[in-house]
Amino acid sequence: MKRFGFYFLLLIGFQLGMAQDLFFQHYGLDEGLSQQTIRCISKTSDGFLWLGTQDGLNRFDGKNFKVYQHNENDPRSLSGNFINRLVESEDGTLWIATGGKGVCYYHPDTDTFQKAPLEDGNYITLALDNDGNVYTNSAQTGLTVLKREHNFAPEYFSALEKIITAIAIKGNTILLGTKSGHLLMGMVDKLDQLTIAKTTYPGSIEEIVPYENEWLLGTSRGLYLFNEALDTTTYLNIAEHDPTSKEVFFIESIYNTQNQLYLGTDNGFFILEGLDRESGRFASGKVYKGDLEDTNTITSNRVYDVLVQNDLIYIGTNNLDIASEGLNVFKTVNPDTKPALTNNYVFSILKDTDYLFVGTRKGINCIDQSGVVHVISKESTQQQLAYDVIRGMAKDDHNNLWVATTKGVSVISLNDFNPQKPKVISFFFDETDPKSLSNDNTRSIYKDPQGTMWVCTYGGGLNRFTGDLSQNIITFERYGMLNGERSISSDFVYNIVQDQKNRYWISSENGLNQMIFKEKDYQVPLFKTYFANGKEGELKNNSVLNTFLDSDGTLWVTTQSGIDKYDEQTDSFIHYGKEEGLGNDYVYNILEDADGKLWMSTNNGLFRFDKKNEKFIHFTVKDGLQSSEFNLGAHFNDQTNNVLYFGGINGFNSFYPRNVHLLDWQGNLSLTSLKIKDREVNPITHPQVLDLGFSKAKRITLDHDSFPCYIQFTDFDYRPNKNTQYHYSLDDREWNALAYSNELQLLQLPKGKHTLKIQGSSRDGFWQKDPLELEIAVIPPWYNSNLAYCLYALLLLGTGYTMYRFRLRQKMAFQEAKRLKELDDIKSRLITNITHEFRTPLTVILGYLNTLNYEFAGRPKMKLPLNAIEQNSKNLLKLVNEMLDLAKLETGNLTLNMTPLNLAAFTHYIVQSFSSLAQKNNIQLKFFKADDSIVAKVDSEKMRQILYNLISNALKFSEQGSTVKILVATEGDWATVTIQDQGMGIPKDELPHIFDRFYRSPKTSTTTSGTGIGLSLTKELIHLMDGTIEVDSIENIGTTFKVKLPLSNLSPITKGYNSEENQNTVSGQMGQDAQREKEIGKVKNAHTVLVVEDNTDISAYIASTLDSHYQLLFAYNGQEGLEMAKREIPDIILTDVMMPLMDGYEMTKRLQEDAVTDHIPIIMLTAKSMGEDVLDGLKSGADAYLAKPFNEAELKLRISNLIDKRNRLQTKYQKTVLNPSKKSSAKSDRNQRFLNKAIELIQNNLDNAQYDSEQLAKDMAMSDSQLYRKLKAITDRSTAIFIRHVRLEKAKELLQNSDKTVAEVAFETGFNDPNWFSKAFREEFGQSPSQFRN
Repeated sequence: MKRFGFYFLLLIGFQLGMAQDLFFQHYGLDEGLSQQTIRCISKTSDGFLWLGTQDGLNRFDGKNFKVYQHNENDPRSLSGNFINRLVESEDGTLWIATGGKGVCYYHPDTDTFQKAPLEDGNYITLALDNDGNVYTNSAQTGLTVLKREHNFAPEYFSALEKIITAIAIKGNTILLGTKSGHLLMGMVDKLDQLTIAKTTYPGSIEEIVPYENEWLLGTSRGLYLFNEALDTTTYLNIAEHDPTSKEVFFIESIYNTQNQLYLGTDNGFFILEGLDRESGRFASGKVYKGDLEDTNTITSNRVYDVLVQNDLIYIGTNNLDIASEGLNVFKTVNPDTKPALTNNYVFSILKDTDYLFVGTRKGINCIDQSGVVHVISKESTQQQLAYDVIRGMAKDDHNNLWVATTKGVSVISLNDFNPQKPKVISFFFDETDPKSLSNDNTRSIYKDPQGTMWVCTYGGGLNRFTGDLSQNIITFERYGMLNGERSISSDFVYNIVQDQKNRYWISSENGLNQMIFKEKDYQVPLFKTYFANGKEGELKNNSVLNTFLDSDGTLWVTTQSGIDKYDEQTDSFIHYGKEEGLGNDYVYNILEDADGKLWMSTNNGLFRFDKKNEKFIHFTVKDGLQSSEFNLGAHFNDQTNNVLYFGGINGFNSFYPRNVHLLDWQGNLSLTSLKIKDREVNPITHPQVLDLGFSKAKRITLDHDSFPCYIQFTDFDYRPNKNTQYHYSLDDREWNALAYSNELQLLQLPKGKHTLKIQGSSRDGFWQKDPLELEIAVIPPWYNSNLAYCLYALLLLGTGYTMYRFRLRQKMAFQEAKRLKELDDIKSRLITNITHEFRTPLTVILGYLNTLNYEFAGRPKMKLPLNAIEQNSKNLLKLVNEMLDLAKLETGNLTLNMTPLNLAAFTHYIVQSFSSLAQKNNIQLKFFKADDSIVAKVDSEKMRQILYNLISNALKFSEQGSTVKILVATEGDWATVTIQDQGMGIPKDELPHIFDRFYRSPKTSTTTSGTGIGLSLTKELIHLMDGTIEVDSIENIGTTFKVKLPLSNLSPITKGYNSEENQNTVSGQMGQDAQREKEIGKVKNAHTVLVVEDNTDISAYIASTLDSHYQLLFAYNGQEGLEMAKREIPDIILTDVMMPLMDGYEMTKRLQEDAVTDHIPIIMLTAKSMGEDVLDGLKSGADAYLAKPFNEAELKLRISNLIDKRNRLQTKYQKTVLNPSKKSSAKSDRNQRFLNKAIELIQNNLDNAQYDSEQLAKDMAMSDSQLYRKLKAITDRSTAIFIRHVRLEKAKELLQNSDKTVAEVAFETGFNDPNWFSKAFREEFGQSPSQFRN
């Protein structure tokens, strides 16, 4: 017996040491669970996992939860929310026992519930016999059987003990456990003949489960094994498998498989195996408990229910916890796991017989076989460890662990190793010792086949250990970057490896180095370097991270651009990168598994490479990796156990490469949820859509307006780590990727029938099983049906004739309306034309009136009539302007220039302009303002017009001695201007008409002048500015007008206001223009530029740009520009397009048609820059077209180019003058025609010595000055010089072709004095006439 106990304990210890850890995935409220306490679990035959909670029933498909709860208004809803038990019958019906609301069952075909014909009560048990009868009980009814053959009518067995806590049925045998600890047993068909077992159990019997030929009883006081045949009971000891607890366990649930027993208790979850019935002990066992600091443990120690299927363990605690037995391929260890690392960043890994050494940023984590972690750091070794950042580790032949850190190298003896008190020696770079370590920043350590230790440094090249640790001799041979073949290519070295030919391959920051020793004992090293130069067969990147020799002796090189395989025969490399299937080019490390496949760690997970078919397979975080990113140097191959280790930024992974096939699991696709416009659909609420529950449906019918439609599906993959992607196809077209989403959104489908297919894919492609299919029928709207189209045709034919008659009447009405509109347009044009014609004589009258006022300033008798003329002329001009504004309002052509304006200041200055008129009429004019700044966005000119109309009316209709008050204030979001007088008032019946056009009150029409336009125009203008006007009047008391305009939060434009400016705006502007022209400087002897621009600011800007280069002239409209051009004959003209009186197009056209000005280059400078505008400008004769805002340099260049062009033309035309016999006859050259005419006139009057400039100008129909400027511009000669040249050319011809004397030639060509002729001839041709003839 002692020997058995010894071996038993040894077996327990071995099993505990070798037990595989479980990692639990948690699903709670955040994932969609209705309530966190999961009391029972059931997995139905269709693949769904059902969870009973204290607040509803949850259906889980591996991705989404669907919650079912009781609804008082829905008789087909869950009967109660507190769920005690779940059990599935053979036909797929799910039975639910609730607390307080009886028993109900779920119909999967309709996705609804039906309550069993039981009274309400707390039903805590459920069981099914082979005939489908349901067994349950409550404290009120006792054992109750729902007979299937009687439509589940209840049969009560009240004679039995009523508080039954557990029911189990196997075949025809039934066992009942009670709260008092009694066990009843018998046959299901003889429930009235049950017997009571001999043993009375302590506490209540909570769970009864068959165990081979016996029964396991879970009670509130432990676990028991009951032998029904012998009526014997054995207590099973599970407490010994939980060394942290000595209490008696409350057994909540039992799940038995062939090999293992799973227990849910009030203090942990147990997995037990190897039951010895004689002793009541299990050979092995492990308990899992919750740890708030470890997210991989179970959520709570109280486990209500356990379910095990397909290597997955489902645990109901205060969450749903799922763990896999053997399905967690990649085991992760980091600070959040057990065992727990001290730091996330893993840089190196080495496994020894007794320990796993993990190098991190915070020292070495030594993990023993029991999972205990010991830390070796500077602090734990009293500063003996070189540094805590561990970049590499290797064992030498003397059982020493060499450690590469970023600040030196340490050696730890593993002989009699104690991780709490390790023996550590460290050595560092010493600049005074050439045999010391070359650099403290070390990256890796390598032991070659000869047992020599090599240290790779980051900045100091390569080091070979030449000392003796046993003698405490620390020396190194350095291999640094020098010139020549005995030099490594870079001092930044990552790792080194030696092949079977004794060649060392060294990875560095600048290429791959091959090192051999020409002589023994590492003497005479020779280096050969392989670089990336962009050629075929070379490396792809010079940053070589790692070198690796596989089992075949082939060299593999990792770089930042993929991996390269060395070809021994050709001394070249074969590259593998993204194009070959390596999804991430940044490869850190390579390991080879027992099957010869290569594993690579990258910045995007792990890749497995099959050297035979040269295919890559990718593994990601979804497969259970610690992170997407791994670290250089963090890798190890445990060849003894065929386990690979890779470390990264969140711990490390260890795995058996032959188990990775478990990750690629092909699930069973099923529909789970259909939503139409975000509303769940089922056969009861939407029978027109579904005839079965959606998980059972094969087809659905949708209306045209049933979109968007959302279809959810699942593959019933409950594994914690899954890497399945999904695809769908409509009507057998191409597959569309859904990635990892299990929801498909249909935004719209055309009418008719469609076939939807859904398929999954794993790493190796699409699943090799039939896709999930769903037929979708889309019903069109009634107006898009075939019957509707027939009705449309009939309706179209029926309405054709009606439409024809209607269009005929409409056409007649349109013609009449058109005629009336034309009459209205004629009226508007007539008013416009008449008012325009009025303005011209009025302007003349007012102009001459200023002259008369000056002439008769000293004659008082003339002052009165002249003032009367001026006043009436201004009144008439005001009336004309108002009629023009009304015409523009009618045609929609009145535009506003809306700017922020301080109404208080503006109104005040307007009021001041009426002060003299008010004094003259003995009327007090008072102004009030509520604030100094009341800002509204208005057109200032239109606002001036509005205030003039209202204030002048107030003064006009006020009696002498009365008062007119003007108030500017605010009301909410409105600015108000109120004008109040004490005049005769307006009769009440006339108030609605005072704003009508041309309306005048009969009361005032005979006593005061007016047209009835002012108030109408005022209202229209106020409405255009989004305002309103109100009037209030009491006859014989007075009238009040209130103007309301929207307030503005913008800053007002600063402006000075005075009455004098208001009284003579036009003359003030003219004075300003004149002043600007005076300010523009003149450049002596420079070319003259005429600027035609109505905007004085732009004129001033152009002046500032050009005044230092040209003489400038200014005109402010097209008409003025035309006249000035004819008068001054400038060298070039700059003109705007949109101007008053005459636009730029018309002016240009006229200038080009006039012989006086047709030679002047013209540049159009305007904001009208559309293509058609440019064409119009060029058609009118402009030489260039610049859009505003223009570029100053471009403007100057244009002017310069046109003047240069004109200079070249002057040279051309001078040749015509010098050779009149060769004068051109080109019809298109107007300048040439002009010169030809002038030459012809001069030649016709050669003998007339009196034919001078004045006579030639008269014959050319030009003024003397115009002719001078024209000839000067074309030929660069004055008129007199031009005439003289023509005469001399003729003289030259006569001297050459005739025998006439010099004097005769002189008189014949118009020279009265032969001496003067000779002098002029010499000046022109450089020799005298006699010399020329000889």
